[in-house]
Amino acid sequence: MADDIHASNVNAGDHPEDIAVSRRLGRLSTLPVDTHRLDNLLRARIPRNVPFIRPWRIAVSGLIAATAVSAVVLFSLLVPHTTRASVSDLSQIYNQMLSVPSARGLADSQMNQLQLMCSASGGKMGGCCMQTLHHHKVACMLVKQGNQTVGVVVAPTGKLEFPDGRHIVFHGQSFIVRKAGKLNMVIESGRHHWICIMGTQSVRALLVIGRRIRSTNHGVN
Repeated sequence: MADDIHASNVNAGDHPEDIAVSRRLGRLSTLPVDTHRLDNLLRARIPRNVPFIRPWRIAVSGLIAATAVSAVVLFSLLVPHTTRASVSDLSQIYNQMLSVPSARGLADSQMNQLQLMCSASGGKMGGCCMQTLHHHKVACMLVKQGNQTVGVVVAPTGKLEFPDGRHIVFHGQSFIVRKAGKLNMVIESGRHHWICIMGTQSVRALLVIGRRIRSTNHGVN
């Protein structure tokens, strides 16, 4: 029946091969197609037990991550960072004081404290100023001891730490001794400030000056 139907659609002048192809296509169109095997094959290739991530879970995870990052940044901003001054930093300040020994940037209370320290040391003030060391303000002073000059730096404890060095005890008082080339340094620390006394004098001479300043209660506290 199918052959008759498709044969009626073939023109008489068609080529025999075209007629044969047309009849074969007609037979194929009437054959039943079994898609069950193809369906099973496709289902076998689909991964099972794939977790479904809900959109709200993605949003919550992103919010938690952003909050954690913000907390870390806020903590780093709020927690005070301590910077340690180096020997080269103090040596540079000493050389700057020698070139610019003028009073600038000092409050009256700071000036009074430096004057008291200078008097206690037994010398005369050769100049004072405020310097910036690692973003922290430090009070600086030059003291004339005869024909020699001593540099004094007063810095805040807790924000700007002093350089570590050799610990010694001089007349019952604790000092730290450092050296930078020909420049000797004697450092004394207190609860709120630390003081560095430096110069080309001997370490003992600087220790004597530090002891005088400390013994008159005009030094660091």
